Amino acid sequence: MRCSGWSLLCSTRPLLNFSCISFSRFFSACAASNHECPFRVLGLTPDASAAELRLRYLQLAKQLHPDASPLPFGGSRASDFVEIRRAYEKAKQLQQQQQQQQQVRSTDSAQKPGSTAPAAAPQQPHTSPQEMKTRRQWEEQQRERARFWADAERDKNQTNTVGGKDASPYQQEILRRFQNKVEEEQRKREKEKGKNTQQTVDAATIEREIAAHEEATVKAWKEFKEEMRAFGFNTTDSSSSSSSSSSSSSSSAEAKYKRRGTDVYGYKMWISREGSNKQKMRKLKLKIERYGLEAAAAAALAVGAAAIVKHYKREKEKRKETEKGAVYNKQPHA
Repeated sequence: MRCSGWSLLCSTRPLLNFSCISFSRFFSACAASNHECPFRVLGLTPDASAAELRLRYLQLAKQLHPDASPLPFGGSRASDFVEIRRAYEKAKQLQQQQQQQQQVRSTDSAQKPGSTAPAAAPQQPHTSPQEMKTRRQWEEQQRERARFWADAERDKNQTNTVGGKDASPYQQEILRRFQNKVEEEQRKREKEKGKNTQQTVDAATIEREIAAHEEATVKAWKEFKEEMRAFGFNTTDSSSSSSSSSSSSSSSAEAKYKRRGTDVYGYKMWISREGSNKQKMRKLKLKIERYGLEAAAAAALAVGAAAIVKHYKREKEKRKETEKGAVYNKQPHA
């Protein structure tokens, strides 16, 4: 970048000596031209960094601001401040354009196959830490870009045969992962199919068990009625004279027995408690539950059903008298 035109500040010395220069004398000596180098106006070289440019602008703006140090004879430094501002904006714009051009050139060179990473820009003196960090990140990105294109060119030249077709190592890796995924999905489907089959088998087994249980319940109920008839007891409702009521009572008792048939042995002793046979059936049930069906049948045949009913009736009366006495003792007496 070349700078032309009259420079307001000819020296690039630090600003320690810049304060002694008469700004009004320099700015009044010549007007700022649009073609004048903005870096020379600010007292910098064209290769100055962005941090140096901003620092110099802030220093000059503090010194030339009209409110900071007005002229002693009523003059104004507004024009000088405006000129500094314009020079700073123009210099910053030139720096941005230069950076964009460098990025475009580096991108074009990196996109060519087999190209190497561009050489890093030379270190500028007095660079800020942030600028150094940005530059290192940019250089790393360029190296990664170069490695990517180099690997792509190598994979393009090194081809192998997979499934009768030419494929690069990258394609081989993709094919291998795809096949593994397909096998995994197939194993998962087979596992789910096995679970469904097992559930179907379990459901069929449960249905068979339920059917066998119901069949055993009906059979046990029939055997129980036959045993009760052998003892001389009626398993139907004796208070009902009609045959229809007797059959309905028997069917309801059988339905209730089936409904409670989860425990075949426990509910096998259930009988109808209606009519005159209610107390007899209950006592006989207790006897059967205590000694078992076979023992109860043998006892009934030996002693007789009438003696058993009489014995349990006396026991019931004694128990009622005991309960009445206990209730009477619990009540308060005057």
